[in-house]
Amino acid sequence: MPDDVPPGDWRTPDHPTLRHYDVSLDLRTGTLVRRMVFHVAEGRRLGVNHTRLVHMADPQLAVQRTVLRAYG
Repeated sequence: MPDDVPPGDWRTPDHPTLRHYDVSLDLRTGTLVRRMVFHVAEGRRLGVNHTRLVHMADPQLAVQRTVLRAYG
């Protein structure tokens, strides 16, 4: 990003451009998945899939994966 461009807003579940929000917890696999879609601009959207996994025997051991997808 160029130095003269200010950073944009943080995209959080309480952001006004949020159009879809879904959370699912799979107890069999121990994964928490959050899916969000934000309206970025006219005809453009940003999809965010965030997956978390924490080891039950060692809570200090965790994995996170975030996938961003641009539409339009």
